[in-house]
Amino acid sequence: MEPLLTVDEMRAQDAAAIQKGIPEVVLMEHAALGLVCALEERFAGILPSCRGIVLAGPGNNGGDALAVARILWLKGVRNFEVVLTGESASNLAKKHLAVLLTLKVPIAKQLPDSVDWIVDGIYGTGLSKPPEGVARRCIEWANTMTPRPWVVCADIPSGLDGDTGQPVGLAIDGSMTVTFGFLKRGLVTARAANYVGQLRLDPIQIPRDGGEFSTFLFEAGDIALPRRPEASHKGTFGSVKFWCGEKPGAALLAAGAAMRTGVGLVAVVGEEKALAQVEDRINPEILVEQWNGAVGAAAMGVGPGMGVHEFDRLEELLEKTVALVLDADATTIIAGDPQRFIPLIKERRSITVMTPHPKEAGRLLGEMDVEMDRFAAVKKLSDTFGCPVLLKGKGTLVACPEEPTVVVWEGNPALARGGAGDLLTGIVAGFLAQGMGGREALILGAHLEGAAALEVTRRRGASRTPSISEISDALATVIDGYR
Repeated sequence: MEPLLTVDEMRAQDAAAIQKGIPEVVLMEHAALGLVCALEERFAGILPSCRGIVLAGPGNNGGDALAVARILWLKGVRNFEVVLTGESASNLAKKHLAVLLTLKVPIAKQLPDSVDWIVDGIYGTGLSKPPEGVARRCIEWANTMTPRPWVVCADIPSGLDGDTGQPVGLAIDGSMTVTFGFLKRGLVTARAANYVGQLRLDPIQIPRDGGEFSTFLFEAGDIALPRRPEASHKGTFGSVKFWCGEKPGAALLAAGAAMRTGVGLVAVVGEEKALAQVEDRINPEILVEQWNGAVGAAAMGVGPGMGVHEFDRLEELLEKTVALVLDADATTIIAGDPQRFIPLIKERRSITVMTPHPKEAGRLLGEMDVEMDRFAAVKKLSDTFGCPVLLKGKGTLVACPEEPTVVVWEGNPALARGGAGDLLTGIVAGFLAQGMGGREALILGAHLEGAAALEVTRRRGASRTPSISEISDALATVIDGYR
């Protein structure tokens, strides 16, 4: 897994690299070369004829941008100007500016009407207040220009919080972000996807062999699928059930997804009235069982379509010896009486995992706006309930007590519709039934669902058209091809 650093952790890594004998000027030069490389790859042989602008702020990100201007100038690229968004406060930035003035690189007094490319070096990870003055005007200009220029951001899009992924008032819309040393965790969750564009990591000579990190980015292959021995039968791969409540379609979606994980037996279970609604909709491979108080399965998905008033039913299920995925209505019930349910969840001996979306997570945390700091929210949920918790959204987060938090980046807007959460419940429950641990099932489940959405989008060519059923069908292809 790829480490994801906080702003403070990255500063410590920078300082450690300098202490090991790598001069700061070398780090800055490599950062500038990474940005130039991105420009040259994007525009290839036509770069000298494309009009550009380099936006340089007062700090070291501004120094990176000024070094880019020098390198481009010495390469013979002339059709660009530099805009200074503040008086240089960094000693290295001042030195780079002096070189540019000696070379007579044009420093613009005003912003042009249009450009083909922009180098964003206005702010770095140290931003603590909304952009203002010249910096704000530059960001507004870049974001509203028509046609849209190609924007490459130095380390982090200016205006984006490097820890939370939220804009600090206003952030630049990047086409690509070249981040330096290590990935920053604010680049891969919350609203970051709206600003980062394509994300590229450039180590810039910073050693990557030291430090213990609290957050990681999941990469395909980090977790293996459950083994499928040749000599096996349906019992080898476990059984899973889904509570069928007042909205049975949700349980059916979850059950269909579980089937595609390779679990041996899948059933929906509930009261007679609820089950009567699924008779004409059920896949013949999915069993239908009236609830008799006995689970009879290795894992169970509880919450999708359950109904938000089933307090006694949820307590009954929490007392059963079965791995549970708690989602949707189950989380709303828990939020309605946390003093009743928190001890029940913490005291369970069987695996319990929770998969709330941001609003559900906010209710569980007492109406907290979890999107303002998704990392703090998911960690607090995991610590409060003493179990692995997955917080949905772009840059899905999985936290577990005494374990690093993991970010799963896969997925796209095709999942932004009703039923996506039910699908995830089914995938996770299917893997739990096959003996996978809770944390691993959550991480792999989020990755595979996101990959299935990307697969359908690749086939269809649009992220707004696929149905959740199509994404469920694509799971088989994605799982078969997973390594």
